[in-house]
Amino acid sequence: MKIFTAEKIKELDKLTIERQQISSLELMERAALQAFLWLVNHFQDKKTVYHIFCGVGNNGEMA
Repeated sequence: MKIFTAEKIKELDKLTIERQQISSLELMERAALQAFLWLVNHFQDKKTVYHIFCGVGNNGEMA
């Protein structure tokens, strides 16, 4: 698993937004969907409770 710096992620987000002509909100929605699908596929027990915590940053911020 690669761990990118905040600067690199910001650069990659900007590049994706420009090349795919989507908004930052659409990019975040894609990321959230993929995270959800990963959880569902890896933890199929319907009794599992998820707690998701987000730190500071522009995630979810309307730009």
